Amino acid sequence: MKYIIGIIVTSVILFIATYFILGIWGIDIMSSENIKKTLITLVIILGVSFFLLIILSFFFKNETREYDNNKGNIAQPKK
Repeated sequence: MKYIIGIIVTSVILFIATYFILGIWGIDIMSSENIKKTLITLVIILGVSFFLLIILSFFFKNETREYDNNKGNIAQPKK
């Protein structure tokens, strides 16, 4: 669930940044002639945010965390 929330938040942040940057250059992405380009941009932003989320979760895993399986069927983190 946290991955889905992370993808959504990252996508929204990237979309807002892209919108403002294009606004600085005078490009209106919400006009009717730019709908296809807008959809392609959104797909690219979603793909990049998913890719970044996977990379960040891979590099910041806590491999040294140990688990105690003596407390029943579900392993609990050792304290």
